[in-house]
Formats: sequence, C-alpha cells, structure tokens
Amino acid sequence: MAWQLVAAGDHLHETATGRISSLGRAVLLPPIDSPQIRSAIGRAIAAAEQSVILPRVRDPAEVQHLDVLLTVAETEAGQAVGATTIIAVCGDTAEGVLFGQDFRRLSTRLKALAFDASALMVSIGLADSIDRDPEPLRVARANVILAAAAAGLKALDMATDPADPALFRLECEEARRQGFHGRIARQAWQAEIIAAVFDRR
Repeated sequence: MAWQLVAAGDHLHETATGRISSLGRAVLLPPIDSPQIRSAIGRAIAAAEQSVILPRVRDPAEVQHLDVLLTVAETEAGQAVGATTIIAVCGDTAEGVLFGQDFRRLSTRLKALAFDASALMVSIGLADSIDRDPEPLRVARANVILAAAAAGLKALDMATDPADPALFRLECEEARRQGFHGRIARQAWQAEIIAAVFDRR
C-alpha cells in the first residue's frame, strides 16, 4: 500500500507530481486545532482527493471531529458524503502514542493509523540522537502497529526523505518486516518503490 502525499502544511502546496496509477493520493491537513483546518479541508474536497492525513492526533475524538468537518464540506460541494477517507497520524507525538490508542468504531472513514518517526523524534527531544532507532521510538512504533491491528485498520509508516533510492528501498523492506502495511511517500519516485515492496505481501 503506497500513498502519494500531494500536498503538505497549512497552505497545501501542491507537488509537481501527477496522479499515479494504482497508488493512493492523500492530502496532508494541518492539525485539527489549526485555524486553517476548514479551508484546507475545503481545498481537498474541491480537488476530489481520495484521502486526507490528519497529523498530531492526540485524542481519538479528533478523528470524529474531522469526520464531521468532512461531511459538511462534502455536502456543501455536492459530493457523496463519506467519499473522503482518513489516515490518522497518532505516532508523531508522545501524547498521541500514549493517549490516542483506541480507534475502534470511531468513523467509517478511518482507514489507517500512521507513524512518523522523524516528527516523533523532534517531539520527544531526540532529534539529535546518534542512535538511529532509540528505545522510545521502537516502543512507539509497536504501539501504533498494535493500535491499528486492534481497530482493524492498516498501519502506515511516514517515509523519510533520503536521496538514495537504494537506501529508501532498504527502509521500506525494514518497515514491511516491522509490521507496516505500507508507507506514505513524500515524492513520486518513493511511491513507486513503496508499491513494489509492499505489493509482495
């Protein structure tokens, strides 16, 4: 399972990549408490993107809040209610990892939980750690994978941004062995490698 990240941040800067056959596309929204959340959702719905990614999910109720906002935006745009699915990033803050783990029966839109190692390292003050995979990161990764399994959801890993495709493929192989069902690509070339690795499941 590969998801091509087609927009990022509060301003939703579009990437130069086009639609990639057989790969999912997802818009990265700002956090649910951002003043830009409604306008970001509106742009995603207007572009008819199939999925949105909600970062910094610290409480499962935030997913329900997003569900309501998506329903309003879809209705206003004359689109089918429920067409836009949700990927919740609960593995990018300590709060999300520890307190946001029960995602059962929250929303029929919710399809996956995501882990973002780089963001979590910054969140817990380990951005400069010489240990590539410190113990808190391993525990958090396992928690997200288990939370997804308990809720019947997919577990996705947010891709890093190495320039070397061979190194990136090794990272994908490792993520697959760890129990992830796919990764979220930051660039088009990454999505192709992710699909090649995870389609073998």
